[in-house]
Amino acid sequence: MCGANPSWPNDSRETLGGFCRVGLVYQSVPGLSQNEHSPIWVRRKRLNISRSYICAPTWVRLIHVKQSQRCAMGRDPTSVGAAMFAAAMGDIVSRETLDRLALYEGLLKSWQARVNLIGPSTVEHIWHRHFLDSAQIIPLLPPKTHTLVDIGSGAGFPGLVLAILGVPDVHLVDSDQKKAVFLREAARLTETPVSIHAVRAESLADFSADVVTARAVAALPKLLELAQMLLKPGGTCLLHRGRSNEQELTATREIWHMNVDSFRSRTDDSAAILRIGALSRARPRDRDDPC
Repeated sequence: MCGANPSWPNDSRETLGGFCRVGLVYQSVPGLSQNEHSPIWVRRKRLNISRSYICAPTWVRLIHVKQSQRCAMGRDPTSVGAAMFAAAMGDIVSRETLDRLALYEGLLKSWQARVNLIGPSTVEHIWHRHFLDSAQIIPLLPPKTHTLVDIGSGAGFPGLVLAILGVPDVHLVDSDQKKAVFLREAARLTETPVSIHAVRAESLADFSADVVTARAVAALPKLLELAQMLLKPGGTCLLHRGRSNEQELTATREIWHMNVDSFRSRTDDSAAILRIGALSRARPRDRDDPC
C-alpha cells in the first residue's frame, strides 16, 4: 500500500476525510499540509485483522481494526489512538494495558493545562507522538533486561510507558520537582511499579543498569557520560535522537569508543533510535571538558 496511488475503480474508493466507513482509521502526522493528505485513497474492503501501514511519501497512517474495535471506537480520540497503538504494537499489548495508557493520557491532558509537560502541538497526538514513540524500543531491549534507568523522564517518556508495558525495575530520573510529582501520580493511577528520582542524574550512585534510555536529553557526548556512570559493564544505551543524529555520532566518536546500531524511528522519519554498547572513552577526560 505504499508509493503511488493505485488505479482502483471509483466505486472502490473512499477518501480519508475522517473515518472510513469500512473500519479504516488514520492519523495524519502533524506538519503536513492538507494537500499532502488528500490524494490518499483506500480500498473499501472489510478485514478482521489488526495491521498497520504507513503510506510513504505522504506519511498518513492507515490501520485495519477488528469489527469489535470499530464499534467501540465511535469518534472518541482516545479509542482511536488506543486502536492504532494496539495495531502497531501487535500481540504484546493487552486490553488492560490499553486501559492503563488511557488513564495516563487523561492525566497528562489534565496536567498539561497547568504544567508544560509536552509540546502543545502534540496534545492531540499522544498515542502516536509519545506512547508509540516510547514503546517502539521494546524490541530493541536486550534479553533479560532487569534494570532500566530513564534519564530526563519529563512526562514519563519513554520510561513510564516501558514500565506499563512490563519492563521490570524501571527508574525515572528528572530533577524538575513538578514533573516528579506528576510521575508519581501517573504511576499511582496506572498502578505501575517504578522508582522515581527527583534529582539530577549526576547525583545518582550505586546503579548497575542493564539499559539506560533518554529522549531529547542533552548533547550526545554529555548523555553518554551520564549513561556510563549508571550502566553495568556490557550495558546498553537506547537513545531517541533527532534529525542531526548522524552529525552527533561523528562528533561523539572523537570522544567515545562505542558500537552503534541506528534504527529509523517509527514515528518520525527524520529521527532515529541509537542502540549503543561497548562504551568507553576514546581519550581521558580533561578537567575543563564538559563531556
